[in-house]
Amino acid sequence: MHIRLPVKFFLNILLLIAFGSTLQAQKKYNKVDSIEIFRLLNEADEADMHGQMDLAFTLVNRAIEKSRQNSFLTGQAFGLLKLADLKLKTDGATGLDKYYQEAKKLAKIVNNNFLNGLIDLQYAQQKNQAAEFEEAEKYCQDALKYFILSDSIHYIAYTYNELGFIYEKMGKYENAAQNNLKAISGFEKVGDLKEAANTIGNLAIVYYRLGKKNDALEMFKESAAIREEIRDIKGLAATYGNIATIYIPIDEDSAEKYYSLQLHYALKSGVKANIAQAYANNVVILDKQKRFSEALEKEKKAIQLYEEIGDKSKLGIRYTSAGNLYHKLNDSLNAEKNFALAESLGNILNNKPVFQNLYLHRSEFYKSRKDYNRALYYLEKYHLYKDSLVNEKTSSNIAELQLKYETEKKDNEISQLNAATKVQQLELDHHQALLKANQLENQKKEQSILLLKQDQKLKEELLARQSLAVKSNEQQLKISEQEQQLKEQELQREKLIRQIIIGLTTLAIILSAILFGRYRLKRKLEEQKKILAVRDNISRDLHDEIGSTLTSINILSNISRQAFSKDPVQAKNLLQKISEQTKTIQQNMSDIVWSLRPENEAIENLEVRMREYSAQTLEANNIKTQFHFDDKLHKLAFSHDVRKDLLLIYKEAVNNIIKHARATQAEITMERNDHKVRMIIKDDGIGSQSNSNPLSGTGTKTMEQRAKDISGHLLIGRNNNGTTVTLEIPLT
Repeated sequence: MHIRLPVKFFLNILLLIAFGSTLQAQKKYNKVDSIEIFRLLNEADEADMHGQMDLAFTLVNRAIEKSRQNSFLTGQAFGLLKLADLKLKTDGATGLDKYYQEAKKLAKIVNNNFLNGLIDLQYAQQKNQAAEFEEAEKYCQDALKYFILSDSIHYIAYTYNELGFIYEKMGKYENAAQNNLKAISGFEKVGDLKEAANTIGNLAIVYYRLGKKNDALEMFKESAAIREEIRDIKGLAATYGNIATIYIPIDEDSAEKYYSLQLHYALKSGVKANIAQAYANNVVILDKQKRFSEALEKEKKAIQLYEEIGDKSKLGIRYTSAGNLYHKLNDSLNAEKNFALAESLGNILNNKPVFQNLYLHRSEFYKSRKDYNRALYYLEKYHLYKDSLVNEKTSSNIAELQLKYETEKKDNEISQLNAATKVQQLELDHHQALLKANQLENQKKEQSILLLKQDQKLKEELLARQSLAVKSNEQQLKISEQEQQLKEQELQREKLIRQIIIGLTTLAIILSAILFGRYRLKRKLEEQKKILAVRDNISRDLHDEIGSTLTSINILSNISRQAFSKDPVQAKNLLQKISEQTKTIQQNMSDIVWSLRPENEAIENLEVRMREYSAQTLEANNIKTQFHFDDKLHKLAFSHDVRKDLLLIYKEAVNNIIKHARATQAEITMERNDHKVRMIIKDDGIGSQSNSNPLSGTGTKTMEQRAKDISGHLLIGRNNNGTTVTLEIPLT
């Protein structure tokens, strides 16, 4: 849950007064104009909060036009930012750069730190919605610097809230909680109920991700109560949707109640993100009720809206949900298609929550189809991502942050009470000093009366000089004290900025080291898996291709030894078979070694290998051979598994032509069609006249198994015109 922050233009009227030198430099407008412009922007802000988006756009455009007419650059810049904020909420993150760039130029002219910070903060929101999280984090850090320089507590809190939202999307829950708590503290200091409610909801999402659903539910209800009090339409839609999500597995009636409230307020607000989330929540309810077709229609509406606003993180979750619904409707093709879309987005975003959700549903999908190897593979990946996102240390650290926040809040309350007590004591001391001063004044008056009787004129001059000297000394002391206070404040501010910069730099270095270590470990594990896979394939090939042939040679050798003296002709035939099988072993060993060599990845090498074999077999047996290779294939490269199995299928098909077809011509074609590679081997042999079954025989079964191993499809057709063997292999 995240409600985009309003620009809060009514606060900027005070900023307008503070930057008096800037106002004087823009000569066409006066104070009446500036007040009118900021009044329009403030009304647009209120309309935005209550979901009246058309009215908000109208008011903002009027403010921008009036600013341009009066050459009021500051008002024009704030108007452009508010216009970009409204478009971000209604149309998504695209097409906003022109507003930010124009506002940035105006901010440079008026030299306004607050305005620069606001531009960077809205840039961060745009990048966040576009799932460019690292860029969003950078813009937030830049915005913080400007807001610290302008001493804007309110917008420092806004920036911490945005950082919390960004870290939650990245799966960095501890960082998200830390920034959310800072934001809540800031909003409470300035009395901003709306944004405090928003950030409480964001913190609730972090607790929900960590599995603490009861704590999350209490926080969402606290946020909803505040939003109901201030009539925050968009905020209520999002909060009621989150409450419905928590209730779905435990109380279906409550879930439907809060979903109805969510949809009501989402449609009333007109914000696409809220409407899309309402449909997504309804999908969960309909799915639980096994109304899968209705759920799929709602899911499609949610996907369309998220595509329009460009929210890739939400799209990744929604594609996974759609794939799960297609799976439950027994549409495995569309299920796989949507799972692939979700994985593609997850790879683009490097979003761990998207992967975690996807791998769990993929595991269930393959389990239901009794593909247990894939089911186990995706289940292991799900637990890997789950364990990387949530652990006991993160939960304990967030709980510690929450405790520190509560403690700090109580300490602040105690400090305020102590400050009030000190103020009362100072007022009492001041009153007593006044009494003493009055007593001294009375004594002075009595003495003056006595002295006036002696020399009234002299005393009056003396008293006047003393009074002037006292006032001059007091003024000098006050000026010195004020200068000292200003110097101390400046030193403290510089010290705070240095500490923040050092802390952020240290944190960045630590995070970089951790991420680099995880990356190296991941690469090492992947390389080990690849080595093990290659080793297993070699072992299987040696067993399948050579083991059985060696066994056959051993048997033939024993038989030929026995028949050598009894039947020399039979022994000669057996020795010929042994020679043929030995040659087969040599050829198979050569094929296995050839497929493992990296330099043979290019398809040109496969073409050469196939032509050499046809020359040694087909052409050697007076069978005229034609080759057709698609030029598009020359840019492709196959893995060693695909190269090996494709070559062995080809050789088996060629051997069948020589042994059984009695053909005079053969045609071999390799072509690319869409996302597949197709190999076609045709001959003009006896075809359907053969008594053998096209799908029988060990050789044919071996060809089919090899095609299946590389996810291919093998088709053998026979008719009066000969035999056609077609192999299709998908491109990955």
